[in-house]
Amino acid sequence: MKLNKFNLSLFLSTLLLFFISLGSTTTVFASENSNTAVVAKKSTIYVPDEKLSAYVRTKGRVEKGTKVSLLSSIISNGRSFDEISDGKFILATNLKGKSRKLKKDAYVIFPDGGKLRRLKKHTRVMTYGLPVTGYLDKKYYTEKSGRFIKKSAFIK
Repeated sequence: MKLNKFNLSLFLSTLLLFFISLGSTTTVFASENSNTAVVAKKSTIYVPDEKLSAYVRTKGRVEKGTKVSLLSSIISNGRSFDEISDGKFILATNLKGKSRKLKKDAYVIFPDGGKLRRLKKHTRVMTYGLPVTGYLDKKYYTEKSGRFIKKSAFIK
């Protein structure tokens, strides 16, 4: 009889934890991952905030070209983060990038606005991070080499 009470209490506590976790917006994909990666774009460090149940920016930064070890991957509020050390996270797109397809011909641009080369329509390009405001107040995605491609040239 004691075994049945124990099983019932275990089941109820598990069920309670399940329903509590439904309200949370954070999902852990990999708990242990010993991969290393090179940061492709200067990244801000994020830390979890228990009060907001989200990740908030800190003043810390990880420079481009820094080799980091990946501990886990997490999605919080629709944004993907990679854990680089105990309790410190950076945006996953700054490490892994995202393949985007061009809807029209575009140029790879230097930070000062000079053109490097032309990319043809329907070409797939790896971009890193969120779009940044650059030359002539236009939005640009960062390419691996640290150069930029205009955001409006990509398929949404």
